[in-house]
Amino acid sequence: MAWETGIRKQVVSFSEDILSLSVVNDRMMWSTSTTVYLKDLLSDRDVDAEPQVVMDDLKGVENLAVHYWPRPQGLGFEAINKYTEMGREAVYNDYYWAYGPIVEPHVPTTLRVQEARPGHSYTWTWEGHVYYGTSLPVFVKEADSEPAVVLTELGPNKEITRQLHTALTVKYVRREMRTLDEEDREAFFHALETMHRVDIEKGANMFGPDYRDMNTIIAVHTNLAVGEVCDHMHNGLGFLNQHLGLTMEFERSLQSVNPRVSVPYWDFTIDAYNANKYYDGNPAAIWKSIMFDPDWFGTVDEVTNTITEGRWKGLLQVPRVRSDSEIQNSYGLMRSPWNNNPVPYVQRFPTLAGEHKLEPLHTGFTNAWPACEVHWDHLHTQDKSYYEYVQYISGPPHGTVHTSISGNYHGQEAFEAMDDLLDPYMSHRLKTLSNIFLRDMYKWGLLTCPEKCEPETPYEECMCSCGDEAELRKRLDDPKEFDNFMAGLTDYPGRWSLFNEDSWGSTEELDRQNKKEFFVQLCGSGLYVGEQAESSSPADIIFWTIHPGIDHLTHWFLLNKEWKDPTWSTENHYWYTSIDECYGHGPYDVLQWTLPGSTKTYSNLEWIALSNPGPAGAYALPFVYDSFAWSHCLEEGYDFSAI
Repeated sequence: MAWETGIRKQVVSFSEDILSLSVVNDRMMWSTSTTVYLKDLLSDRDVDAEPQVVMDDLKGVENLAVHYWPRPQGLGFEAINKYTEMGREAVYNDYYWAYGPIVEPHVPTTLRVQEARPGHSYTWTWEGHVYYGTSLPVFVKEADSEPAVVLTELGPNKEITRQLHTALTVKYVRREMRTLDEEDREAFFHALETMHRVDIEKGANMFGPDYRDMNTIIAVHTNLAVGEVCDHMHNGLGFLNQHLGLTMEFERSLQSVNPRVSVPYWDFTIDAYNANKYYDGNPAAIWKSIMFDPDWFGTVDEVTNTITEGRWKGLLQVPRVRSDSEIQNSYGLMRSPWNNNPVPYVQRFPTLAGEHKLEPLHTGFTNAWPACEVHWDHLHTQDKSYYEYVQYISGPPHGTVHTSISGNYHGQEAFEAMDDLLDPYMSHRLKTLSNIFLRDMYKWGLLTCPEKCEPETPYEECMCSCGDEAELRKRLDDPKEFDNFMAGLTDYPGRWSLFNEDSWGSTEELDRQNKKEFFVQLCGSGLYVGEQAESSSPADIIFWTIHPGIDHLTHWFLLNKEWKDPTWSTENHYWYTSIDECYGHGPYDVLQWTLPGSTKTYSNLEWIALSNPGPAGAYALPFVYDSFAWSHCLEEGYDFSAI
């Protein structure tokens, strides 16, 4: 007897008999206890008896629906839509738990008999009606449903020769951005544009309760991520769950505008591959990607560093807060308090403290764009524990994308003043990490910002600083103050020591006096960053493709592997500031996110089960991913199918 488990069903099949028996529990969610419950039901029954006998025996069990039918003997069908007609492989091949072919909601689909036999005819029982022929057009509206299908094969004399009782698995399919056809790409962008143009009150009346305008979505991320001591979104074990939940809320808002839309993902390794193949590995070629097309996610003007042409011209703005209680910078913009960027539009800067943002590909440095080897290495080596997996994937496999798109502005002179104190290598490294310094100094209480500046206040009068320069130099002469500054930049678990010769391979160690000078210059730099490096990052719309990109990677990992140590510690689940615990990162912390059509909330541990598509999970999310074929990486010698 073979057991198969999945959400809302348990199936019992008899491998030796010509009949199959299905036992379906419609009331209970999947859990270990459900499996035990059904095994207990059958433990005192003769499972070798005729299926009709077993079926009659089980009919008296409350809340069980029992059916049986002739074995299909190879009878099957495939689901055809516009993507499979283009030659794409069916999604079903990778999601083994799917009860039947995966069909997308609100997408015209045709069910077609596989290897129809000459001289035979076929009928379909679908939604209470019988249809004839080798194919059946269907249109399903309800996501995450499993509508039943009966396919019957009739012989020359109209006798039943084979019969298949199954169900479709209805899931949204998230596709790599560049594989969307024009119709779906435009539908996504149009729904996203609607979220920018229609406020939440009007949108809720037009589209329903799932609608969120962009200001609301940006505020959710900002409020969770901006804490001076505790960042509820990042730098801890809740990182994956928090961004998964936020993206699903964003996706439901898109779907309230257009129910056929799903969030696309961005495979960053494709851009690295193209840079290697066509531009001799020059990282600047990343910006030639179609992702930055004016009518996709926008190209920034070289003077204003804002998007001034195309679909998003003048539309991507950082919200101005309405009350003093809201998260804001000194200019009243919904940005991290340490980022006193005065410009009310989304910005992307081409440099970090005047340095080119990206390292050459394949260097493995902090600012190397995630190429195939980075993602391949992550899947092959980061499986020892859940802790290690999350800590690493929040960094090199995707973090560089945020930093590279963001860049920063102002303060270049302060960093150039360090050039005479450092060798060129160390100077370059410190500049490319400048965004980290600014944030960390604020969170450590070293950097302060003006309480309020009017929109017309010149930036030079509204910069964050560590106080008067002369007073700062005196403070740094105090060993305790000096050590406090050092701790603010180096003493986080998992953080590199930024001033240690062994860490960076520098030919000259940064001595104490030079470190003091670095602090003085950094404190007075007046640096500010683009959206992708801070809490208002969702304001830059390309953000919404980044986290599905690493969720796609995690799906493939879990479909093929398990963490050797899945333990989620009740302590030390946060590795950023001096605290070890931060709500949103603990195993039993209940997050604010919900599943579609429900108000129930779940803990981190429950989300791990609900979002795990592998054998150890209880997958309950309304979407799957299109493909797990990294053919471009295979060309470079990285075989993702061999993990």
